[in-house]
Amino acid sequence: MNFKLVSLWRDRGLALLAGLAAALAHPPFGVLPGLLGYALLLWLLDTIEGPRPLRSAFLRGWLAGLGYFGLGTGWIGEAFMVDAANQGWMAPFAVSAMAGGLALFWGVAAVIYRLIRPAGVRRVLVFAGADGIQPLMYSAASAAAAAAIALRPARPSRQTAGAAAMARVIQVRP
Repeated sequence: MNFKLVSLWRDRGLALLAGLAAALAHPPFGVLPGLLGYALLLWLLDTIEGPRPLRSAFLRGWLAGLGYFGLGTGWIGEAFMVDAANQGWMAPFAVSAMAGGLALFWGVAAVIYRLIRPAGVRRVLVFAGADGIQPLMYSAASAAAAAAIALRPARPSRQTAGAAAMARVIQVRP
């Protein structure tokens, strides 16, 4: 088997493992050695070789985020188990979509780290800073989505048009 191919899949598996380990460090698990997942991801981002380092950094960051949020947002699937017979089938899709979407921010943070990547001990601070701006990215994306929904032109539905016609017929007065 080709050594380069084995190394590629090993790095992807380690990135996923790094995210899973990092998720274990947070409640409700609280396994503090899981913080080594962040160190593993930092090492993986530092050892990228090849013609497309930013693409590889994004993929490794995304895989780590997928592991992190796959374990960390598993509780979302519980909401679908209230009526499991009718809606339980949606749980894996909802958790996977949520984890995959949130992992995009980890990918962007990995690219930011890879772009800056100073030498020495400062790289740990840059990694922590790139990881720390993720909540700002979540907030900006959420605010942009909310603004897009709020600023969308309203189209009257049949129900609102019918209610307006009934109010004119009945002559509703305050």
